[in-house]
Amino acid sequence: MQQDKKAFVERLCDLQIPADLSFSPNGQRILYSTALTWGHRKDLDGCAVSSIWVAETGKPNSARRLTTGLSKDYNPRWSPDGESIAFLSDGPTPTEHWGIFVLHLRESGEDDSKAHLVTPSECQREITAFEWAPDGKSIAYISTDETTAECRAKGEGGEDVHVWGEDWKYARLRTVDLETKRTVCLTESGKKQDEKHVVDLCFIGDGKQLAFAWTRTPHIEEALLTGTAISVVAIEGMCVRDLCTFPSELYDLTSAENGKLCFRAGVPAGKFNAGQAVYAVDPTLLSPTYLITAFGVEDDVVGLAKTNRGDIVVRLERNLSSSVALLDGRALCSQDQDVSASAAIYSTDIDDILIALVKSDVNHPSELYSTTAGDDGLVQLTNHGGTLKDQVFGTCTFLSCRSTDGEVELDRVFFTPASNSTDKQRKPLPSIVLIHGGPARRDTNGFDVPNYMWAPALLSLNPNVGILLPNYRGSRGKGETFAEYSSTSLGDSDYADVIALVQAAIVQGFIDKDNIMVGGWSQGGYLSYLCSVRNGTHGFGWSFKAAISGAGPCDWDTMILTSDLGASAELELNGGRAPWNMDTGDVRNRSASALWEFSAAVKRAVETGKMTIPPMHDPSR
Repeated sequence: MQQDKKAFVERLCDLQIPADLSFSPNGQRILYSTALTWGHRKDLDGCAVSSIWVAETGKPNSARRLTTGLSKDYNPRWSPDGESIAFLSDGPTPTEHWGIFVLHLRESGEDDSKAHLVTPSECQREITAFEWAPDGKSIAYISTDETTAECRAKGEGGEDVHVWGEDWKYARLRTVDLETKRTVCLTESGKKQDEKHVVDLCFIGDGKQLAFAWTRTPHIEEALLTGTAISVVAIEGMCVRDLCTFPSELYDLTSAENGKLCFRAGVPAGKFNAGQAVYAVDPTLLSPTYLITAFGVEDDVVGLAKTNRGDIVVRLERNLSSSVALLDGRALCSQDQDVSASAAIYSTDIDDILIALVKSDVNHPSELYSTTAGDDGLVQLTNHGGTLKDQVFGTCTFLSCRSTDGEVELDRVFFTPASNSTDKQRKPLPSIVLIHGGPARRDTNGFDVPNYMWAPALLSLNPNVGILLPNYRGSRGKGETFAEYSSTSLGDSDYADVIALVQAAIVQGFIDKDNIMVGGWSQGGYLSYLCSVRNGTHGFGWSFKAAISGAGPCDWDTMILTSDLGASAELELNGGRAPWNMDTGDVRNRSASALWEFSAAVKRAVETGKMTIPPMHDPSR
């Protein structure tokens, strides 16, 4: 029996999860990459391995592997003519380093057996993004400056002392001619005050210009402190025009058919732990600026791309549903399940929009599917979860209730194990409350929620235990107002929402109030700490019997002082309050810190003779 459990857990850990979807220009095939949820399988360079695959649109189980899976191969993209693909890799052999590889992948099926490196072979630093030029003759990409021979010599001699800010390794925007292999850097200024650390790129129109996003330095907090700028560079002449600066991070910079540059970012602008909307910039204006274009009020954008006609397509989360939609709001495909990746393309063959998406539910691991706009039928193209094909883990029930202060409607997911999955059989279950991290994240009906295969492992290894997944204030899926609670009431509304959702599940007969455990990772670990020190003080007559807190902060002042993001993201979560800007007698930060409530919890245990803080395990240690 123990051996069977071990084999099952190994099958879970070895599941290949599809991502990075890319339609061929004619829509007949779909490229994607796969990786493991733990990233536990490494190549000779120490990087988590991943593979490139291709599937045929509309043909069940048609996926086939293109690369070996012995190196980190990812982010595949079709050439404009559909004859080749390019992808990022740390190299098929230990002697090679990071690069863009091109593999000829013809319609005839007579593929080249070897991918060809097109970027400089001495590139030792990771290439972070790339895009084919519209004519297919070159590729634009982002890579970081290499370490100089002088710096390498110092490091080898033990003199690798760095002065803060004096030796930044900037990521540059470069192009490579695929015929000559000539590489050109488009953003090297030679003047320290004019340096640009490039983080995203896209071609505009016919490909004579590139748009790119950049920050002042490579510092991890730079975008959150000084913003992300958007500029345009003419490839011939390398003339750069700065457009505007967005006051935080931005993602998925994309050139639309109407000439505008679109991206997704937090709402309100400048917030990191926030909902997400689509913004647009018109580069033809004399003084361009960013404007919210769509979404972000009652939903959140979690992905953005464009079709072959230049239409912007977004992946949305709204309440507990997931959808793929056009920028005008037209839904192309909707699922009451977890959708982790998507792509869309216009097909001239059927005069419709083809959609590819990766989805999962409580009983089915992530697989790639294809469909057409408005069609309820999905064709499963992959079989990465085949080893678990006949296993039923349980059922998913969507539940909701009002917050205790009456301000918002809260959503939660309850997984009932297969042994207790019908209403006739249902009885209150010993349950685990798994709190997601983020906080800007949302859990719905999915297989790998809230990450690391906890849900399927728990449902299978202990078939008499239910799982509650609470979406507290600060979560995604309900737009700006709901998400913004994370920066105004940390430790207050989020904790209260977890308790309210558990209490509602008890009242509705899902959870046995005498057998409840709480756990989570990161922000979920933080809330697990709060649930532990405040255990049983909510007045509902129940308490948590055990807790798991993974990588969760227990004191927010300490988190701000020690985190790499302490002056930005962590400070935002704490309402802008940090030890260096607080008066001596101001103790408000303690109200969101479990450490400061520990003494009171111990005192309650002594006075009542009952356990207060439950037995706890930290899996991150």
